Amino acid sequence: MKAARPKTSGERSKSLTVRYIDGDKVLEAEQALRRIFDNTPAIAVQAYDADRRVVYWNRASEDLYGYAAAEAIGRCLEELIIPPELTEIVVAAHEAWLGGGPPIPAAELMLMHKSRSRVSVFSSHVMVARPSGEREMYCIDIDLSSLRRSEAELARLAHFDSLTNLPNRAMAQIRIEHALDRARRHDFGVAVLLLGIDRFKNVNESFGHPVGDELLVVLSTRFARRLRAGDTLARFGGDEFLVVLECLDEPAEAARVADALLRQLDEPFVLSGGQQLFVGMSIGISYFPDDSNDVTMLLQHADTALHQAKAAGRGTYRFFTAELTRAAQVRMELETRLRWAIERQEFELYYQPKVDLASQRVVGCEALIRWNDETCGLVGPDGFIPIAEETGLIVAIGEWALHAACEQLVDWQEAGHLELSVAVNLSARQMWQSSLPARVEDIIKRTGVRAASLELELTESMIMGQEETLAARMHELKALGVSLALDDFGTGYSSLSYLKRFPIDVLKIDRSFVRDIPGDNDSNEIAAAIIAMAHSLRLKVVAEGIETPEQVGFFRAHGCRLAQGYLFGHPMKADAFSRLLRP
Repeated sequence: MKAARPKTSGERSKSLTVRYIDGDKVLEAEQALRRIFDNTPAIAVQAYDADRRVVYWNRASEDLYGYAAAEAIGRCLEELIIPPELTEIVVAAHEAWLGGGPPIPAAELMLMHKSRSRVSVFSSHVMVARPSGEREMYCIDIDLSSLRRSEAELARLAHFDSLTNLPNRAMAQIRIEHALDRARRHDFGVAVLLLGIDRFKNVNESFGHPVGDELLVVLSTRFARRLRAGDTLARFGGDEFLVVLECLDEPAEAARVADALLRQLDEPFVLSGGQQLFVGMSIGISYFPDDSNDVTMLLQHADTALHQAKAAGRGTYRFFTAELTRAAQVRMELETRLRWAIERQEFELYYQPKVDLASQRVVGCEALIRWNDETCGLVGPDGFIPIAEETGLIVAIGEWALHAACEQLVDWQEAGHLELSVAVNLSARQMWQSSLPARVEDIIKRTGVRAASLELELTESMIMGQEETLAARMHELKALGVSLALDDFGTGYSSLSYLKRFPIDVLKIDRSFVRDIPGDNDSNEIAAAIIAMAHSLRLKVVAEGIETPEQVGFFRAHGCRLAQGYLFGHPMKADAFSRLLRP
């Protein structure tokens, strides 16, 4: 074998040479080095000139960043892989290094792929000089994406159930702790619901564990559909799920969710193998702050309540304390009856007269809703309106009341009482419905009532804190031709500002001020000031809760024209009110 012939000086001159900027060691055969870089699949190497334009881009860089070498050569570093938030930092560091400053340190970075997604890399940097004196920066990047994915998967497995992808027991406890922290700051309740699938062992024994696993996945999907976005649903282990409910005002809200989750099991589960299964479930509930303010104790109490639910016959829920269970069940029973009341049309309107104090003539009325419950008899608004508000049933009930009042008013007007008006209360839930003005307009058209004889009542508490949205809604209602009244005036905190911003026509002085008139000087002065202010703003004033002739004398003397109260009549049915209208 012949020995290799030494290269001549002319041949050596054809090779490119580079020199480290901080030393005098010369590396020859740059093409050979780049060939090595090109065939190193795990290490991305790029070279940039003094203006940060790409002069070298190996195959691993193509794979890592998505740019072919032909696309990258000649383009600036910051155009290719530097995220916008790092651009200024990288440019400044590179220029400082060129000017004799410190090298750019090796670091773990999130750089950009051609697709604009982020790539996790460990990046090292070397500055080299050519014989011409031109300097180039070499970046050596190692892809950390698979490592980070592995770490993320390990973290996920530590906190999430591998079967259902729900948070596991450890994550559930963390979520409860965070929920309690928020509840303490904002003063709301938190409920912990422990869900146990009844006789789940029978499913595994009868159909096999794969079917049992599939059932758990389908169960988790059904449960998730019923919960709010901010609620936590977790796989607590085996055949148990955990639900954490936040921002609760009372335990009855947790009972409603528990009842809804139980109803999710009314329909059979049809699995991929064709099996059709019915399963039952029991639920134990603990409530913060009533039962405990500690995560461990809340979980223990929920577990105790779950055993109570199973002992009670399964397919039901129990609170940790018997008192909460009884209260929640009474509340749930009332809510169920209230839903049926809408279907059965069990509601009635009663009408309380509104009189002109000067003539003692009835000029209008306020429509007040009553519930003629087949179990409890006649139920006043305090007995069902709060629940209707919480559940949203008030929207349907309020719409029925408005329609019924308008129909009755049309009957009275057709009987010759053309100047009669009727006032109907709106709820906060109704006011939050963007469709409310359209619904009111539809009722006006369908009943044929004169819009000018319809008065819609709101309360100060209803609009506090929501001024911008509700002001626009009120202007839409006002455009229909109806009157707007502010009920319970004087009990809020920003009454004067409301009068300037909202298209109010009528102020109703709250009965808490009227009650002590004329014997209490403070009440006298407040009522007189409200009347004077209303007159200056050209608003009508109604005194509520009039019960004595002395009160009539006071309000008449101060120029209040309209009043209602027991002195003139209790709320009554339409036929009784009709008799008041007869001359």
